[in-house]
Amino acid sequence: MSNSTTPPVAARPTWQSPAYSLYPDSVVQGGAGGGALETPVLVFGQRYVDPRPAPADVYLAPNTRLKIRLDMRPVLEAFKKQGYYTTAKGDKLYKQDFKHVFMAGNTAPLSWDFDNLVNKPELELHDPNGDGIYEVTLTLNPPAAAKTTASSWQQSINTADFPQYSSGHPLEDALYNLALEEARRAVEPDSTFRTGKEWAGVWTRDISYSIMLAQAALQPKVAMNSLLRKVSAEGRIIQDTGTGGAYPCSTDRMIWAVAA
Repeated sequence: MSNSTTPPVAARPTWQSPAYSLYPDSVVQGGAGGGALETPVLVFGQRYVDPRPAPADVYLAPNTRLKIRLDMRPVLEAFKKQGYYTTAKGDKLYKQDFKHVFMAGNTAPLSWDFDNLVNKPELELHDPNGDGIYEVTLTLNPPAAAKTTASSWQQSINTADFPQYSSGHPLEDALYNLALEEARRAVEPDSTFRTGKEWAGVWTRDISYSIMLAQAALQPKVAMNSLLRKVSAEGRIIQDTGTGGAYPCSTDRMIWAVAA
């Protein structure tokens, strides 16, 4: 009897690319780093561009931690000297209005929802040692910890007062009833429409399109309240922040007028 054992043979992928290796029982992400990353100290109000080209065939590993360091000393010094800081756009940020420093962006876990950043403490930068350098460590590319798509749906909100539809096809009927329920769920306690699950309040063009497509017929009073919410005390249609519908093509106001 031999005491030797045959070493296991490494499984060969059935398909492979620089990004992934596909095995019969698994998918392995390849070429990723995965170590902790740290930015240089970024100066508030100054644009930073990394001149180094991104290496080929390198992908962001799951749960990559990125430490962001922001130099707020020019802002704090301006507060001490004159009580306010002038931004790159010429706006004045007064000392008494300075409360928090947050990271915003379009890559998870970041968000452009400025109104709700205070509800995301993991995005707030802090200055633990009082040297004027604010820091935050983000976790990028986190794997989904749970299913993000429900496997079933059961109606839970009464929508009997909405127009009813029956096609004889259960799936089509369920989708219609689900849409009615979502329409009712979008109404806030103040009888205006919420823009989205992660977007509180009324946004001019978002809600205008919703009103045009369905909500004017389903919930006309709430639609009217929402449109009026986007009219200033001077009687001017409010332009939302950002570049999507802003100057010089003020499509926010145009689509509000169509919805109204």
